Amino acid sequence: MLEIAERLATHAGVIVAGKMRASGPLESLLSEHQAPSLEALFEKLVGAPRAAGVRLSFYG
Repeated sequence: MLEIAERLATHAGVIVAGKMRASGPLESLLSEHQAPSLEALFEKLVGAPRAAGVRLSFYG
């Protein structure tokens, strides 16, 4: 789902525990947080554990 949002959106925001952690133009967010994709940005800001070959369960 985030792949589709990344292709369509010009701006994005990530809310963690009810608080806005980051928002703005997608290109700026990715650059600022050194993330290659919206999915990677989300995982970085939410604090998702990194494990080889594992994706968050709701990604399908």
